[in-house]
Amino acid sequence: MPHAVLDVLRGCNISCRACYNIRQRVSPKPLELIQEELDTLLKMRRLSSVTILGGEVTLHPQLYEIVRLVRDRGLCAELCTNGLDIDRSACERLKAAGLNIVYFHIEKGQKRPDLPATHSAEDLKRLRLEKARMAGKEGLDVGLSVTAYPNERDDVHDVIALTLETPEINYALVTLY
Repeated sequence: MPHAVLDVLRGCNISCRACYNIRQRVSPKPLELIQEELDTLLKMRRLSSVTILGGEVTLHPQLYEIVRLVRDRGLCAELCTNGLDIDRSACERLKAAGLNIVYFHIEKGQKRPDLPATHSAEDLKRLRLEKARMAGKEGLDVGLSVTAYPNERDDVHDVIALTLETPEINYALVTLY
């Protein structure tokens, strides 16, 4: 398997329907432990890419250093984030640290301050486009992440359609509920 996942913290700043990471308090792993885990992964596999995730990765105080650790080993660095704390400056810093791909997890049913409490498909599309275009302008490759719930196809359909019609979005990551 040429790909691995590096889980860097527990805790999040929003709420998702299917989240396994229900802690609100952030518990970041120390950088030394992350480095050890990355080195162990490299001993076990011939990796070409690593996805950095957790709870919400932007809450890790050493996120940019973590991206550098991955890139310094010659690997493609990917990041999964809800995007709440991702602005133009964060995109610039992530790109400078060597990030290749950012996946924005913005989906129906999330409780987040940048969406109305009862958000529509149009609200989701607006926020997804805003984040994708911003990251794309800073030279990052962009993907969208969404959960596929039983008997709910609209959000998955919307993410795939937006991916196909938006030049800045190159990936759609669908996780089964």
